[in-house]
Amino acid sequence: MKQRRLSKEEHFATRPLWEEIFTEDDKQFLDYYYYCKTKENEIYVVEEEEKLCSMLHLNPYMISVNNKEKMLHYIVAVATKQAYRGRGYMAALLKCSAGEMYQRQEPFTFLMPAAEAIYAPHGFRFIYRQTVYDVPEEEIQEVKYPGKTTIRYAREEECGKMAAFAEKLLGKEDMVRAKRTDAYYQMLLEEQQSENGGILLFEEEGSLAGMVLVASDGRRMEVREPLFERPELLSGLFFWMKEKNVREAKISGIPKHIDEWMQVNLKKAGRRQIPVIMARIIHLKTFLECLTAEVDFTEVFQVKDRMLQENTGTWKLTGKENSYIRAEKISEEAGDDAYGIEDLTVRCFGCRAEETEGTKEKKENLFLRNIRPLCPVFLNEIV
Repeated sequence: MKQRRLSKEEHFATRPLWEEIFTEDDKQFLDYYYYCKTKENEIYVVEEEEKLCSMLHLNPYMISVNNKEKMLHYIVAVATKQAYRGRGYMAALLKCSAGEMYQRQEPFTFLMPAAEAIYAPHGFRFIYRQTVYDVPEEEIQEVKYPGKTTIRYAREEECGKMAAFAEKLLGKEDMVRAKRTDAYYQMLLEEQQSENGGILLFEEEGSLAGMVLVASDGRRMEVREPLFERPELLSGLFFWMKEKNVREAKISGIPKHIDEWMQVNLKKAGRRQIPVIMARIIHLKTFLECLTAEVDFTEVFQVKDRMLQENTGTWKLTGKENSYIRAEKISEEAGDDAYGIEDLTVRCFGCRAEETEGTKEKKENLFLRNIRPLCPVFLNEIV
């Protein structure tokens, strides 16, 4: 087994494996991915006798973490040829790539799992449950259109304007989210166009008032991230879909104030919350220092990390009210009652507490009660 990181020139050689494993992705989408995303990402592979057997992609995103901007990596396209499964190749690639991210002091990494059970043994836990609405045809037909909003597809030269609008809206909360930039929307626009869609802009008197990502599958439409200053403008989307003869729609990645409007006004749509993003702490010191304290405190606690031994040990935290925490590793020792790295992930992101290996109820009295969790999380990226 040979394990390595590919050069940029070698990235395209992984496309046949992608096509073999992820058969749901069509040529148009893969053309976009291998032309755009592989220019800046990292790809790690396992080879046997110079044949590519397994791969893992790291796609970079600038993430706002409690108002700190961090360049993190989103794990995608983890795949192994059928004949080579069961040999631990995926685990090896996860450990190798995590080691690279640790050296860069990245606080955490994240992914959208095919199944929770695949990644849970490696320290990943769900941190984001996405609100999803399934909107039937009768709902699309019945929603009333309130105003004179102009609705049209965005152009490439408008990406900067979209980024400024999104930052203004999303920046009202200290959420964990991808930073919206001109380059972010340039990439996103190409991604949506590769899925037979685009970015719809909603304008009032020439000013941007809202936008949504749309992708079409015949008469079914996938809608993501409805961003509106006034939630009622979303009804214009249904008017637009009605004119396009859309029969049903799935809407996901919904901000809280939009969700509140939808719950009141969409009477026939099905609403559900599904876990979509798992995360894993990478560089523990950097991660802890993204947290802020509720009160002044000093605590000492122990951590065990089976994948990244550098995180294992005894840590001292010092917190000042409303300020970022200071973290210091004071010993390599970690006893049987140490926190598992996965347990820290769950609790520090403010998710529902889960009992993981090494967790004891008495440890609830430690620093976790004195910190503000990293939430809400708003990570709707696909690749």
